[in-house]
Amino acid sequence: MAKVYLISPPYYGVYTGVVKKNFGVLQPPLGLAYVASYLKSRGHSVKLFDSSFSKDIFKDINSHMHEFNPTFVGITATTPQITSAFKVAEYIKSVNPTVKVILGGPHVSALPEEALSTCNVDIIVCGEGEITFSEIVDGKELNAIQGICFKQDKKIVINSQRPLIENLDSLPFPLWEQLPVKSYYYVPRKTVGVMSTRGCPYRCSFCASGVIFRHQFRMRSPLNFVSEIEFLHKKFGVNNVMFIDETFTINHERVEEICNLILEKKLPLQWTCDTRVDSLTKKMLKTMKLAGCNTLRMGIESSDEAVLEAVGKPINLEQAKAVVSWARECNIKTVAYYLLGLPHETIKSLEKTLVFAKKLKTDLAHFSMLVPLPGTKVWDIVKEGKILRCTGKEWRQYTRYDKPIVESDTLSKEQLLKYYRHMIRSYFFSPAYMLQTISAIKSFRTFNEYLNSAITFSKMFLSKS
Repeated sequence: MAKVYLISPPYYGVYTGVVKKNFGVLQPPLGLAYVASYLKSRGHSVKLFDSSFSKDIFKDINSHMHEFNPTFVGITATTPQITSAFKVAEYIKSVNPTVKVILGGPHVSALPEEALSTCNVDIIVCGEGEITFSEIVDGKELNAIQGICFKQDKKIVINSQRPLIENLDSLPFPLWEQLPVKSYYYVPRKTVGVMSTRGCPYRCSFCASGVIFRHQFRMRSPLNFVSEIEFLHKKFGVNNVMFIDETFTINHERVEEICNLILEKKLPLQWTCDTRVDSLTKKMLKTMKLAGCNTLRMGIESSDEAVLEAVGKPINLEQAKAVVSWARECNIKTVAYYLLGLPHETIKSLEKTLVFAKKLKTDLAHFSMLVPLPGTKVWDIVKEGKILRCTGKEWRQYTRYDKPIVESDTLSKEQLLKYYRHMIRSYFFSPAYMLQTISAIKSFRTFNEYLNSAITFSKMFLSKS
């Protein structure tokens, strides 16, 4: 059986100039951890390395390479990670030129030929990786493996797509024992991300979910999912969990069953989930609260109906107001996400969004700038260069919080950056929001959490002015 070394490279520059432990979210590389556990279940020897907490990634990799001596190295990469992934691949080859380097993840799934243009990458895994990676490691002929891209006689070969995995319960749990479970967080608390579904049936033009999952929504059974949470609680003492499904509340009956199982097993959980305002009811929120839900994260994106229609997300803004009101009644915190610089965005539409965000009065509003991720409809739009143009020259510039890389005839980069900063100041330093935040402080611990976040937040955004 083979030795396989799996690496999740760091995110350089996503949160520039900040102490990340005081702000934001850092979650496990679940896709890679699923590949790791699947390979292990088939008898292979696996080492899984999440470099997020490494003080010297290349020193650690060097040590792992010499101690473990792998035959295959797998590296995952989103677009913000891809520059790091290429550097890791280059370093791996410098340590052992004979090792097979395999790249996977959404970025290379969208742009496999670009990734193969480097001499340090041997094979690209496109889409879900468990079965595909296993067939590579098992020694199956490359031409016969679905879902890969590789070089043959100096030519790039792209094989047919692999069908998605239908029965998610057939997969073993992620290889949690090789991850720093107690180090992951969703500020201000230690929090571990788990996934109960794969894919999203919606087709928002800016979202890269479809690159891997092709908009095919598949669910783990409630018992299988809750059993994993129970394992994390008993094995690692995990009490705070983030459900990182694209939209956790699509299937109402399933959500209710998951909540009932959590209650039946008496799991002392506090959990957060991502959702859409048009997939919630007041009754559901009450059930979720009983089972430990403490935070809802909702993508609003914009309050301009024309912009929402253009990006394929025509949500009802009145429904958003109702959901926030219901959540407040249930004592569930709310986080609204706004994405600035979308197609057909103008200063007027940005101002409209700011006014709406202030009136919505969620516990937190999260503003970021559009990044045209490979494989999305927005990526296709910027390649045409008509409605939107992209000015990013390097992948490391594809971050949402530093400087904009999109512009249009109706909104320049300079205008977007200026108004982005204005929205942050206007929202977070308004008397109404500050009073709302102060009134939510019930303990010294909460005060300290808010203070750390506020200091870090100020460094992150206001220092860029």
